Amino acid sequence: MAAGLSDSNSATSLYLVGALVLLGVAVLGRLREYFRLRHFKGPATSGISWWWHSKAVISGRAHEYYGDVTEKYGMQERFLVGCVY
Repeated sequence: MAAGLSDSNSATSLYLVGALVLLGVAVLGRLREYFRLRHFKGPATSGISWWWHSKAVISGRAHEYYGDVTEKYGMQERFLVGCVY
């Protein structure tokens, strides 16, 4: 009975390690994009999250959000993670 319990624990540990590795890869990728474009100005969260862009699009007023950002930061600003316009 103890051997079956041990197999279950090792499988759970393997899934946990796999999930942590995937999370680490995602975080490192996001940080790499942020540091690559950090010298471009833009909304505070636009360098690490898609939240700002999603909020603008879902609201139906994306043109106002982007217009305000262009007025505030100029013609080259960071709107999305990894994107400069």
